[in-house]
Amino acid sequence: MYWRPALGGPVPIAIATATGTTVETATEAAAQLEHDVLLPCVEPVLAAYSREFKLSKRVLRGNVASALAGAAGMLVRAGTALNLDPVEVVRSMLALPSLTDTGHYERPFDDRADRFFVRHNCCMFYRVHGGGTCGDCVLTPETQRLEMWRTAVAPAGGKTRPTG
Repeated sequence: MYWRPALGGPVPIAIATATGTTVETATEAAAQLEHDVLLPCVEPVLAAYSREFKLSKRVLRGNVASALAGAAGMLVRAGTALNLDPVEVVRSMLALPSLTDTGHYERPFDDRADRFFVRHNCCMFYRVHGGGTCGDCVLTPETQRLEMWRTAVAPAGGKTRPTG
């Protein structure tokens, strides 16, 4: 893997070779992603960030889990037919050693299948002037989180329907 530091933006990353592996279950996909991506590619970046910026690896791993959950959510919302449920793949990844205790999914509404990720730590964005907390932050009060989730599942342009 190659990466180049960049000021004030995404860090350009490139992988020299990429191969694919066929898997049948979310658990197999999670294990393969940990083996092929998290350990050889992500861990070195986390180590460099931890050294350079004095950030806890626990916080950085929480950032990885949050990013994976965000990507899974986007795939689900895109409605593309996939062989495996991306949220189930991420749920399986959260049980692996590299992401243990970084977060979990909640299904807050009995009448809906929607699942929402909640971090087990904070990315510290609230410490940036004007930052605030993220939608999946452990510091977000439960009532505020539930309201965000109600808004997320509300029909477009309309009122939130009762969920409970």
